[in-house]
Amino acid sequence: MPSRCRMRPHRDIAAAGLVALVAAACSEAGPLAPTNTITDYLPYMALSTGQLGTAQTDTAPSPTGGPTVAADGFAAAVNGGSAEITVTSTTPFDRVLVRLRGVGGHYEVPLPAPTTSTTLVFGISRDVSGGGLTLQVAGVSGGAIGQYVSQSVRVIRVGNGDVQVSIAWKGASDVDLHVTDPSGEEVYFGNLRSASGGRLDLDSNPACRIDGKNNENIVWPQGGAPRGTYTVLVDYYDDCGVAQSDYVVTVLVAGQSPTVVRGSFVGESSNNPSRVFTFTY
Repeated sequence: MPSRCRMRPHRDIAAAGLVALVAAACSEAGPLAPTNTITDYLPYMALSTGQLGTAQTDTAPSPTGGPTVAADGFAAAVNGGSAEITVTSTTPFDRVLVRLRGVGGHYEVPLPAPTTSTTLVFGISRDVSGGGLTLQVAGVSGGAIGQYVSQSVRVIRVGNGDVQVSIAWKGASDVDLHVTDPSGEEVYFGNLRSASGGRLDLDSNPACRIDGKNNENIVWPQGGAPRGTYTVLVDYYDDCGVAQSDYVVTVLVAGQSPTVVRGSFVGESSNNPSRVFTFTY
């Protein structure tokens, strides 16, 4: 059965100076099978401004001579995390269709006005076991549907539990995720496990040793996360010579709507302050 979603904004982001996405809170999908639909793999699809796309259970419509688009996105994401895909065209489009190869259903994402470029943010179900997913994207203009273009995302299997914080980014750089638990202990590359049960189970591109994963994940196990306020810090440890690193942080807390925070580090890492926000479990 497709997941049922509701919308909820995160209130802590504005004070932190970050961009918040109004994320969808979805009931967890069951074991994945060929009969599942797109929402069981991608529980939400939204514009970067927070406007959610609409999930459809029927087959995505075929091309009818609409605009030609190109797609470019994050190469990898973790189960329970999020990723971005940017859709561009030389001619304006007013809607985007997204389907998933080998899976039924599709998303329709209307745009507030015709444009030649837009960025979509999508979630990866906690139940995806790993491997690759291939999104197929088409632009629509005045009802005319363009050809679908493919963008693959590698899913890296990580742990999940009562509290899961992950980050995905674009760029061969060293972005570090830190989470401080309610007791004040910090989980990060220098302290992989906390006394409260938190652990960093994925660390990527340490000291510019580029591994291509571009994701990090910190998790507290089911039934083991302490109650209270957590602090998330995103640190641009080293730009590794790239001009820009766009990132998406996803916070999953048992019993709460997921929160997605977008941002970018531009230029040298030394000129980029760390980004901080908090949440409560």
